[in-house]
Amino acid sequence: MLIYYKKVMGAGYNARDFYANAWRWGMTSYANGGGMAPRPGDILCFGAASANGNFGHVEPIIEVGADYVLVARQNVWGDTHIGKRYARSGNRISAANVQGWIR
Repeated sequence: MLIYYKKVMGAGYNARDFYANAWRWGMTSYANGGGMAPRPGDILCFGAASANGNFGHVEPIIEVGADYVLVARQNVWGDTHIGKRYARSGNRISAANVQGWIR
């Protein structure tokens, strides 16, 4: 995400802003539970919540299965690893505060 933030996203935005502002950077937002399934390379976007200091959070999706997605997760209260798994049902990812994904 550092590459996207420094070279594409620019300064003045927090992770909570990525989903709503994807169009500014030539990207498209897809709502969690909407009409477009996630795919590898998408950026999973979380809205502001007390658990993330109200800054939001983003995680690259690295694998998509019929009933799950795997992400690269970093800088979340010591929960840093490749392969964090979230349940998926259709086009809905089951995790708190997921806005959707951008590509």
